[in-house]
Amino acid sequence: MESARGIHRLSRAAGVLAVLTASCATGGSTTVAASAAPATTTTTTLGGPAPATFELPDVTARPLTTADLAAMLPAGQSEIVPNADLITLTAYDTDDAASDVLGFGRETGVATSMTTDAGLAHVWIDLLADADLAHRYLLDTAGDVVKRSGGTHSPEVGALAAEEFPIAVGEEAIGLIIELDGSPAHETAVIYRLGRLVIYAGLEHPEGVDLRVPLQYLAEDIEAQVIATLTATPDAEASPAPPSYRFETTITAEAESGTWLVERSGISAGGDLSCTVRTVGPDGEQVVEIRRIAGTLGMARGDGIFSVVGAGNVAARSLLAACDSWPLDAGDAGLQPFMGETTTRHHVNGINALGYTPGPSALATVLGIRLDGVSVESFSFWVAEDTPWIIEVEFVATGDAAILAPALPDGWSGLGVIRLAARHRVFDLDTAGTGDAGSPTAPRSVVRRRGR
Repeated sequence: MESARGIHRLSRAAGVLAVLTASCATGGSTTVAASAAPATTTTTTLGGPAPATFELPDVTARPLTTADLAAMLPAGQSEIVPNADLITLTAYDTDDAASDVLGFGRETGVATSMTTDAGLAHVWIDLLADADLAHRYLLDTAGDVVKRSGGTHSPEVGALAAEEFPIAVGEEAIGLIIELDGSPAHETAVIYRLGRLVIYAGLEHPEGVDLRVPLQYLAEDIEAQVIATLTATPDAEASPAPPSYRFETTITAEAESGTWLVERSGISAGGDLSCTVRTVGPDGEQVVEIRRIAGTLGMARGDGIFSVVGAGNVAARSLLAACDSWPLDAGDAGLQPFMGETTTRHHVNGINALGYTPGPSALATVLGIRLDGVSVESFSFWVAEDTPWIIEVEFVATGDAAILAPALPDGWSGLGVIRLAARHRVFDLDTAGTGDAGSPTAPRSVVRRRGR
């Protein structure tokens, strides 16, 4: 009885034949297959029911980290290849590499080399912004190889010549037999796509050796590892419980009518929250304290005496929502997709953290708005080195307050054109809210109804 792997090979062989037939029928090159609509992967049992369609897990909606990408690689020493390194290492056309990174929305990538029975293998996995950009990146990379301007297994290695061949793997694929520049070796490679992932797999060999079958197996093994990584269920114990912490948030808006300032500071401990909101505008200063303790909401306005407020108190609920504006978890805050490129490591607010500086367009994604007419001067954030906890977020932007409204306190959307500076900081992770004075668990005795 034929093995499942053998049946899978027959299915792939049928796919190769289909590509060959389509190419011959149209008279076009094999690149036509790469520009076609994404294909679905099917597994056929000989003599059995109709093929079962496998749906690729959505790799656009979910965030992917470099750790996820590294887990998709075959065994070997993996290397993170951020955009800056890719551009710097490119020896053939640095300007084109920079244009590709920006134009196709490459977020990050990983690479590895290893010894196999068929020879030295090289594997790259690039993460693009979406599937359409990944499709275009695939075609561009193959085009760079054919044009002898890079695109091989290493950014500093070019091609003297390249010949295409059909291969069926992933959702679209282009096979290439490459004569490497500066090396007596040749390379049989495939560039293929799974969602917004573009994968390069290549085998080095002497001239005249045919490694298309071993390459097919290698590419399929990588595909299986990618799908296994995407479908793996995270261990519930692997996600640490949110710790207690102290926070400080400052938002400043410079408008024609004057400078507006809001400061929010407090402590979050479990489901409890203590927050002081200080607002300064042309009309003066206002300080409000708000606390949520065991589900009960209390508010004080300057006199330190808290009154229990009802669920219908819109002002109190708005203040509470403002104090919760930046989640502690980088994934919940929408920052995880931009954590592919580590810019530096530093001790920030008492925590060892990794710093990230995404492009200006990332701010629009995080705020969930279109930044039409808005100029983003800076956007950066820090995340604890060993956990997903946000340590600091900071951005500066200039534009119409009506557009920037989701990042502003209530009542600021009518300020006109403003220069907005926002900074959120986290301190004392795991130490705040343990019953010390000023923590959310301390003031239960003062949360009382006014007049009693």
